[in-house]
Amino acid sequence: MKTPSIAAGVRSALVAGLVTLVGVVLGGCNMGTPEETAQEVNRRHRHIIWNDTKQMQSDVDAIFMLDKPSKLSDRIVR
Repeated sequence: MKTPSIAAGVRSALVAGLVTLVGVVLGGCNMGTPEETAQEVNRRHRHIIWNDTKQMQSDVDAIFMLDKPSKLSDRIVR
């Protein structure tokens, strides 16, 4: 019985790796059509930025207590 050589093992590992690499390159990342168009991605990003801006504004209003009506009188007291 012949013992397998190291070169044959390395060669078979390289062939398996090359076959896997070709499959991934030809298949792409999601193995199909993209889920979103560029326009949908831009719209989603704009919405996220708008939402984050509103949340930051709400936080600033809470810090400066602008989110509640003032308890001070609106009339001038002398």
